[in-house]
Amino acid sequence: MLPPLHAPEKLLKEPYDYAIIGSGITGVSIAHNLLKANPKSRILMIEARDLCSGATGRNGGHTKAASYRTYLQHKAELGKEEALRIARLEYATIVETHALAKELNLECESHLCNTVDIIYDAATFAQGKAAIEALIEDATEEERKHSGMADYKIYTDASEITQKFHVQRTNTNPSIPQTGKGSEQIHGAFEYLAGRIHAYHFTTSLLTHLASTHPTLHILTHTPVTSLTASPSSTPDNPLWTLQTSTHAANIKAHTTLLATNAYTPYLAPTFQSLIVPLRGQITAQSTPHSPLENTYSFIHASGYDYMIPRPSSGHVVIGGALSRLPSSGAEEYGTVDDSRVNPVISSYLRESLNGFFGTEEGKRHEVVHEWTGIMGATGDGRPFVGEGGDANGPGRILIVMTLA
Repeated sequence: MLPPLHAPEKLLKEPYDYAIIGSGITGVSIAHNLLKANPKSRILMIEARDLCSGATGRNGGHTKAASYRTYLQHKAELGKEEALRIARLEYATIVETHALAKELNLECESHLCNTVDIIYDAATFAQGKAAIEALIEDATEEERKHSGMADYKIYTDASEITQKFHVQRTNTNPSIPQTGKGSEQIHGAFEYLAGRIHAYHFTTSLLTHLASTHPTLHILTHTPVTSLTASPSSTPDNPLWTLQTSTHAANIKAHTTLLATNAYTPYLAPTFQSLIVPLRGQITAQSTPHSPLENTYSFIHASGYDYMIPRPSSGHVVIGGALSRLPSSGAEEYGTVDDSRVNPVISSYLRESLNGFFGTEEGKRHEVVHEWTGIMGATGDGRPFVGEGGDANGPGRILIVMTLA
C-alpha cells in the first residue's frame, strides 16, 4: 500500500527543514536517515510523476557490486586505501539494504544469494582474474572469509561452469555473429555475494513505513520542480531555497534541498549539464521452462554485459542490458529521456538472450511477458556525485546525491 500524499497548501507555506526532490531509492533512503537522526525534521518529498516511477521503479532488482571490475582503475587513480573504501562501501550497501528490509519486515522479495559472472572473452576474463587477485591480496583476512567483500571463487573449466550454472558453452543468440572464432564462448566465471530485491516494493514499503510513523514527512506527487533559487532572506548561516513548481501557485521553501534526481539533475543544477548524462536502459521479464535458478547472473562479453535476476514469486526471469549490441556501443541511447518506448534492436537481442545463454528444452523457449525501459544517469568517469553544491544565485546547501545503476 502506498503512503498517503498529504501536503495541503497550508503546510507548504512554512519552510521545511529539508526538501527532497525524487522519490526513488535514493530519495527515500535519505528521508529514512534524516528521520532516524532527527525524528522531528520537517521533510517534503517531491516527485514529478508517480511515486518511485523513475529508474528505481523500473529496476531489475540486482543488488550487486562487481567491485573487481573497477578495482584496479580505482587503485591506480586513487590509491589502494581509497579503492578499498569504495569496494567496502559497495559491499556494505548490499548487506545493509537487505538487513533493513528484514528489520522493517518490508515485503520486497529481499534475498541475499550468490551471483555469477559468465565471461565470454579471454582478455576480459584475464583482466577480471587479475583484479580479483589484487582485491583479495589487499583485503583483510576477515573480508576474505565466506560471503565477505573479497570472497570470490574463480572458475576456469568451461565444462564445470556449464554444469554448475546450467549455461551453454556458446552464446547462440542469432542477433550476434556465429562464425567460428567470432562466436562467444565461455572462457571463465566468477562467483561472489550479491542479492535480489523488488526495488519498487522495497522503496514504496519503506516510504509507507516512514509516512506512517513520522507525521512531519509530507509527500507531493505529479509536482515537477521547475527551478531552484536562493530566497532574498537566505544567508550562509541560514540558507533558504525557493522551489518553483508547475502545479502549486505558492512557492515552496526549504533550508536544505536535496536532489535525488539522478539523470535529471542537470535540469535543476545546470552546472552538471555536461557531467551527468541521461542513458536509457532496457529490460524484459520472461517466462522460462527451466527450473528456478538460485543465483543471479551477469553475462559479460568483450564490449559489455547483460544481467539476469530470477523472480521465484512470479516464476519469471528478469534480463536486461544489450546496450553494447547497438552500433557505436549504444551511443544513441545517451541523452534519451523517453522511457515510454523501447529500442527495437535491443528488443530483438533480449528476446533471444535466454535461449542463447541457456538453450531450449525440448522445443520449449523462453518467452517475453513484459518489456520496458528506464532512464539512468551516466558520468564520464563512471563515478557518482554526492555532496554539497550551489549556484550563482546564493549559498550552498543544495545537496547533490546522484547514484549510478
